[in-house]
Amino acid sequence: MCLETVDEKTKNGEGYGYKVFVSDYSCHLRFPYYGGRIKYEQWYQDKAKGEVVTLFSTNYPKGYHIFQNAGDAKRWGNKSPNVRKVYYQAVVASGLQKSYPVIVARKIYIMKGKV
Repeated sequence: MCLETVDEKTKNGEGYGYKVFVSDYSCHLRFPYYGGRIKYEQWYQDKAKGEVVTLFSTNYPKGYHIFQNAGDAKRWGNKSPNVRKVYYQAVVASGLQKSYPVIVARKIYIMKGKV
């Protein structure tokens, strides 16, 4: 998962968005790249240091990729049933991922329930 275009100016804000997760062999949801089962109604903070080095010559800080609407998250995830609503804080980048608007944030709170 990486942005194809990165906005020049990103507002450090907070809000609601949608995150795609993967399910493991026992149907528990996990972070796609960080591993570990998720727990609902809990804050997660990305502590990874450094930047994502893209193929498109624009690097940006690491963080959780959050789609701005549920439809885009489901389309990106090939109609994945593993899309969950999240509350995000500490935005570090924004841009387009496969032509879908995405926010990259350092902190997320995962809401309970399917989208």
